[in-house]
Amino acid sequence: MSWEDMGKRISRAKCACGEGYVEHSYDLYGDDWNRYENRNEKVEIVCPFCKVAYHIEGNYLVPNGLALKGYPPEHKFNFEFDEWLVATFSDDELTEILEDMKISKFSTRLSLTNSQYVVSQFGSRKLAKIIPVIEKCIANYTSFVWNKARVGKLKEIQHKTTRIITDINKIVYEKSYVLSFKSV
Repeated sequence: MSWEDMGKRISRAKCACGEGYVEHSYDLYGDDWNRYENRNEKVEIVCPFCKVAYHIEGNYLVPNGLALKGYPPEHKFNFEFDEWLVATFSDDELTEILEDMKISKFSTRLSLTNSQYVVSQFGSRKLAKIIPVIEKCIANYTSFVWNKARVGKLKEIQHKTTRIITDINKIVYEKSYVLSFKSV
């Protein structure tokens, strides 16, 4: 059961100047199990002007010197529970949560939304297990690298970077030409 050549497939799209075209071609292969694969795939600008002025990115002719940028991945932290507490809540908020837990004594009686959220993230509803962790976090708050303020600053930088990339991409998309391929 070998792969069988099922012929060359060619599709074309008008180029940016309209005098030539962009050609997408590949050889289609199939087997007895109805599996198909493309081989020898290539996309080529067949226009003397556009070949010098543009390059291909995805389904776009993009002017040389510009590029469509992807967005930087948002940093994902893998925090332990105590690190998560410090990164999520300020020192004052942790103190409020601790007081709510000491007064309420049971997780079903908590009055603060933040306290309920902490219990939901801990994995156990027993406040006797959570309270010592929060006390440790409050006592050592300044020794943690990622506190709420630093995480907020990092997110602000990431947001600004994403906004700049979005603005640049908008300009590049405006200057780029969308390719609409049709079979030949």
